[in-house]
Amino acid sequence: MKQIITQKNFVEKLKRRNEKALEYVIREYGGYVKAAVNHNLAGLPEEMEECMDDVFLDVWEHIERFDAAKGSFRNWIISIARFRSIDYLRRYSRTCMEENVSNYESKLARNDRIDTLEQEISTETEKILEGLKEGFQSKEESAKKSWKIGGTRMMEIYEILNHVHSEEEYIEEDYPNGLKVITNAETKLTFEI
Repeated sequence: MKQIITQKNFVEKLKRRNEKALEYVIREYGGYVKAAVNHNLAGLPEEMEECMDDVFLDVWEHIERFDAAKGSFRNWIISIARFRSIDYLRRYSRTCMEENVSNYESKLARNDRIDTLEQEISTETEKILEGLKEGFQSKEESAKKSWKIGGTRMMEIYEILNHVHSEEEYIEEDYPNGLKVITNAETKLTFEI
């Protein structure tokens, strides 16, 4: 016979060591536990996960200490989570203080190297961007110069064609992209500027 775990019977089932009751607690009260643990261990995801595991283990091992006359189960589990997270925070702080100074110095040296590399990369990136900017400006200037030179050349070619074939009719068409086309009845010449 399959037993259903509900809000009314989960504490009794926990006391009888029913694992389904613990699953119910995790599902129903996991958010409260996570919020309480996160309050003290925000930014320390590994410690936070381990602390939450320990909170549910404490509930499993010490469910006999829960007294419904003193308060709700939710308040009881949140209290366990708060105190457990404070313990983890103390342990983490102690571990950080007890680290070897040379390890700390090597971390600082690594951070300095990282900062130096970031500065070099930033400087190189700026140089590349400046080069690209100058390249665009110089291409723009060279395009203006070639337009002037090309325009002069086109006039010379047009004059030569007019002198050589003065009796033939030539049509000159200008296009917005700088392309000039000079045509007559027999040939079509295209010049790009």
